[in-house]
Amino acid sequence: MGQLTGRRILVVEDEPLIAMTIVDMIADLGGSCAVAPSVAAALALIAVETFDAAVLDLNLNGETSVPVGALLRESGIPFAYATGYGGSAADTAAAPVLAKPYVQEDLARALLGLLGA
Repeated sequence: MGQLTGRRILVVEDEPLIAMTIVDMIADLGGSCAVAPSVAAALALIAVETFDAAVLDLNLNGETSVPVGALLRESGIPFAYATGYGGSAADTAAAPVLAKPYVQEDLARALLGLLGA
């Protein structure tokens, strides 16, 4: 059994190749996920699906995922920001930061930490 078996993860990532890599990593860990390439798409998914945790790319083609983080926090869904630029947004103090580039072990550690597993 994978470390994330039965867990649904929201992945907010605007780079298709990176998103596909994250989806594969989560699948290898036994989890499933939905991918949103923008803040609007992420907010729409949160409105209709249930997630156990989320990984949010901080910089989404010129906008930040901070509004997504705010909604997740209000909904009680744990999340981490992923960024290659360091924790530059004020909101990163309120959530773990996963430094890009990261490998599957880093992602697993972050998600398991969020899930308290």
